[in-house]
Amino acid sequence: MTEELCERVVVIQDASRDVNSSAIGGILKNLSLKHGDSLKFLAVLHQVNNPMGYKIRLDSSSMVRTNQKIIEEHISRKKEEYQTNVEIEQISKLCQAENIEFEIEVRPGVSLKTVAVRVAKKFKATWIILD
Repeated sequence: MTEELCERVVVIQDASRDVNSSAIGGILKNLSLKHGDSLKFLAVLHQVNNPMGYKIRLDSSSMVRTNQKIIEEHISRKKEEYQTNVEIEQISKLCQAENIEFEIEVRPGVSLKTVAVRVAKKFKATWIILD
């Protein structure tokens, strides 16, 4: 199958909120993904909680440098949260059985829009779904 005929779907979610796996489930029900297609679940983390419980927005380069370890820990936890979500695990198995490439990506960013556009362009998305 040529790359031009393959669907490349990216689902974008705010990772600063709870995991919402229903967005991916809805995609599989409404889109006819097939052998050779790709599905990427992009979670953009634009704020984190520091150890004191305060929310830190990722909008200041000094805050990012100061709290890089906190941000990295949040990204790691969020990725694990997505990967161990029962619905997302089922979707991953279904994609694997249908030979649909499936990837979960968690990225930090000041702006959800900026990160989403950058990833969608690099991924060469044919469909973008905002959750």
